[in-house]
Amino acid sequence: MFQIKKEARESLIRGVDKVADAVRLTLGPRGRYAAIYRGFGPPDITKDGVTVAREIKVTDPMEKIGAELIKEAAVKTNDIAGDGTTTATILTQEFIKNLLNSDVHPTILREGSEACLKEIIGRLKNHAKRINGSLNMIEWVATTSANNDKTIGKLIRDAVEKVGEDGILLVGNSNNAESSIEKLEGMRFDVGFTSPYFITNIEKQTVEYENPLLLITDAKIENVQELVPIIDYAHGQDRPLIIVAEDFETTCLSTLLRNKVSGNYKIATMKMPGFGDFKKENLLDLATFTGGTVITKDVGLKLTSAKPAYLGTCGSMLMTSNKTTFLDGAGDKEAMKDLYTAVSMQKPVENAYNEGRHAERLARLSGKVAVIKVGAVTESELKERRDRVEDAVNAVRAALEDGVVPGGGIALLKIGSTFTEARKEWIPLLKTLPAIFETIVDSTIIPMEEATENVFEGDFWYGFDAKELFYMDWSSEFCTAPILDTVKSIKIALETAVSIATSILMTEIVINAESRRDQVTPVPFG
Repeated sequence: MFQIKKEARESLIRGVDKVADAVRLTLGPRGRYAAIYRGFGPPDITKDGVTVAREIKVTDPMEKIGAELIKEAAVKTNDIAGDGTTTATILTQEFIKNLLNSDVHPTILREGSEACLKEIIGRLKNHAKRINGSLNMIEWVATTSANNDKTIGKLIRDAVEKVGEDGILLVGNSNNAESSIEKLEGMRFDVGFTSPYFITNIEKQTVEYENPLLLITDAKIENVQELVPIIDYAHGQDRPLIIVAEDFETTCLSTLLRNKVSGNYKIATMKMPGFGDFKKENLLDLATFTGGTVITKDVGLKLTSAKPAYLGTCGSMLMTSNKTTFLDGAGDKEAMKDLYTAVSMQKPVENAYNEGRHAERLARLSGKVAVIKVGAVTESELKERRDRVEDAVNAVRAALEDGVVPGGGIALLKIGSTFTEARKEWIPLLKTLPAIFETIVDSTIIPMEEATENVFEGDFWYGFDAKELFYMDWSSEFCTAPILDTVKSIKIALETAVSIATSILMTEIVINAESRRDQVTPVPFG
């Protein structure tokens, strides 16, 4: 089934609009909720943009392609920044409309949009403020991301205060209606699962296991038969097995995946990041934390002779697409302290890369983890509240990286106004920038013209609080609760919007070649 030219593009746009029009309603402190029923249990009530986008199913085969493209804007932004998914969806939809209304040739539009994007991001960074350890700013960022919920902002501020800026923040469920913070020991690596087929939590797109065993090696695993004794041991113990290696041969990984998907085994794989000495250090850190042994030829150990005694273990493990966190490792606490002391006394080669890696390793070895346990009265309330806490945690992480700018669409609105003269091919993207501010104002009783005129009475940091309906200079020392967005989330949202919108602009042939997936057949290990 296929379509071409005008018919194809119109189908794509209808699919885009079906998803974006629903997601748009959730934006801002006065945004609306979506009730999602999956056929079992109580419905989920949420304002989380990426959750809403993922659950929308479009039946028309041609429109479905457009819907999946706009979903990618939310998913991609969520994967990289963890926040700003609704912003990315709205910007993508608006930018597509503006591109299609332009009379400039598509190729020139694409090149011009990419050039304009770089200039916008550059100006955005010039106006950004660094957090620099300010707990107040951390609280404000979290509050803004959580739809101006001050209790969530305070909760995340307390969590950061417990573990520091370089600590790990995780979100869990409380056993009662009260939210709390639990401090644990943990270790995180900037690498995720090797295949989405290892995912155990479909809703969150994560791999989650309790009390797993860890096989840690610096070798590339080429033959699954090398793993059979250890896999059988873990299976016999009814415990998950996490295999950490340099790499995996395709056929080996396929066999592991088939047995995981079939439900026969609880398995996940992870490629240890880094190279050379950095990779060896990562493996040593994980082995020390979990009480395992690195299987390496450097000390005469081979996979074929691996014993259960070499395996590490921990209380729980969480993998996303780009991060893996191990909690409550079974390693010797004194050994961890000794390793931290030894590493802290090392002097890295004096260059930015080595110094950064050294600081990263020290932060990892410190093992500082705060689990924010979210409480609620009902399951639906818990799900909605947890979504907002997770967004707020991700916003704080992003703010610590690249700083903050005025929130509520103010930053993009005012950045757009600085382009007094622009090339014709830049105009579609510049016309897209006010979309977030306008969507938020539309959810209030304030006329658009009045709101726009008022926010331009002050400087870059003079903004509009859509919840309380007043205007204020958020950089003023008298402002106790500014509304802040992270540079990272806005940057990723813009980049995603430009990528997807220009791809649709260049598309004149749409082909739906969906076919039913073959049933997965397990391949025995033995």
